[in-house]
Amino acid sequence: MQPDAAAVNAPLSWMERHPGLAACPRAEAWFSIQSDLGLAPRTLDAYARGLARYLAACRRGQFDPLRAGRAEVAGWVRGLNGLANATVQQRLVAVRLFYDYLVEEGLPA
Repeated sequence: MQPDAAAVNAPLSWMERHPGLAACPRAEAWFSIQSDLGLAPRTLDAYARGLARYLAACRRGQFDPLRAGRAEVAGWVRGLNGLANATVQQRLVAVRLFYDYLVEEGLPA
C-alpha cells in the first residue's frame, strides 16, 4: 500500500522536528505561545532547537528543568564553551524566554 502523497509531502510539525519539546508539556505550551505570536519560522526553529538542547542537557544531567536552579543553568552555560558567541546568545534567549514564561504563569522556575 502506497502512502498518501499529501501525507508524504506534508511539512513536519514543530513537535515532530523537535521531539525534545514534546517531552516537557510546559515547554510545548511555551513554544505554542511563541508560534502564535507570529514569529518568523527561522526564529521559531532557533528557539525550538535551543530549548530542545537545554531540555536534553537537563535529562542527561538528571535534573528537572522546572526545578533547575542557578547552579544547573550555569553548568549548562559552561557546557556551551567553545561555541560561537552568537550561538550561545541564541540558545540563552530561548531558555531565558522559557523561564520568563514559567515565572509569568506562576510556575516553579
